[in-house]
Amino acid sequence: MIIVIANSKGGVGKSTLAVHLAPWLNEQNHRATLVDCDTQHSSSEWIREAAPNVKSICLDNPDDILDELPSLARETDFAFADGLGSQTEISRALLLKAHLAISYIRRSRGLRSRKSSRCSVRTS
Repeated sequence: MIIVIANSKGGVGKSTLAVHLAPWLNEQNHRATLVDCDTQHSSSEWIREAAPNVKSICLDNPDDILDELPSLARETDFAFADGLGSQTEISRALLLKAHLAISYIRRSRGLRSRKSSRCSVRTS
């Protein structure tokens, strides 16, 4: 299963979520792979230090994502793809191949209540 953690904004916790979910699933006896698709490659650096037993790979080209992500999904139970904080070809390629997309969303100013942000999940 390809799980993409995406958002059009940076700094919302995408990498942090990916770096925590992949090792947790490994501890639950699932094969989890972190796919770092952010050009900064921070999540792959973090996971090598925090959980060296978790496989990680860097894909920062839309064509590589479209070509290689499906085969990675066949080799592992969960492939967590950490994407860019923007709307780019990389983001579109990730969402195209996702079985599940997790995105943080925020209500518009006119609709805000006590709970101002939510997590949205989309499955294909």
